[in-house]
Amino acid sequence: DGAGRQMLESTFFRSSQYLALARGAMAFMKVPDDGVIDALVIGLPINVFRDQALINHVEAKIQGLHLVPALVDKDSEGRVIPRQIHIKKVHIIPQVLGSLVEISRHTDLIQKIQGQQNLTIDVGYGTLLWLMSNGFAQMPARSNGNMGGVSSLLQKVVRSIDPNAVTSINVLERLDKALLTNSPSILVYSQEVQLAKYRGLLASAVRENLTEMIRSIGNTADVDNIFLTGGGAHLYLEEISAAFPKHKIHVSSGDTRYTNVRGFQYIAETEY
Repeated sequence: DGAGRQMLESTFFRSSQYLALARGAMAFMKVPDDGVIDALVIGLPINVFRDQALINHVEAKIQGLHLVPALVDKDSEGRVIPRQIHIKKVHIIPQVLGSLVEISRHTDLIQKIQGQQNLTIDVGYGTLLWLMSNGFAQMPARSNGNMGGVSSLLQKVVRSIDPNAVTSINVLERLDKALLTNSPSILVYSQEVQLAKYRGLLASAVRENLTEMIRSIGNTADVDNIFLTGGGAHLYLEEISAAFPKHKIHVSSGDTRYTNVRGFQYIAETEY
């Protein structure tokens, strides 16, 4: 209804909402008729991946049998017929690892980076995550995340436009789409709002979010490759390029929202 609350805290992964969304995703998957998924890869944000109890909880919740709606099958009265899906094996990884795998594959660097140190930055809706890795092995002390995702940027801009509009998910989505397509304005309270005057605020918020990341990474002389992905990659590219002027920034091709999941698919097929 445009007013639903989105959970962005770490408690989300223990919530009924998380399980409901996971089952909803299963319902949309083209699962074979026998309902079996041999290997399912799940990514957790780096800032919660240190919690082994949480990892165990998610694995226990997802592995096994699930009853989901069969979206195309209905009974004689038009009611959805549920179907059973059996997930045989679950692989839980740091979320950003999917992007590292996918981008390095498509830039022909997947072999080369295995002997190098890599920084992968994932700008999601709720979080800004960064993964420092030696090859594909996470370096926990230099990897982390904060709530500097797209949502926080949208909220700062909309709050500056009109504080009362910040609770409208529809207005936030309008702004999100406008920034993605480089549209010059959005409608708020039926008034056209020019976005050019808010670009400085947006850039300032991005730099503020990056400060924690740069402090966490430390000296960047040993960073061999930088990969940027996520649905908000376009909002961070300019400031990340300025923060790392001596590095080439490899940006995921295509729709950056799906880079992680394409990497997950490759990992699932490889691990299975």
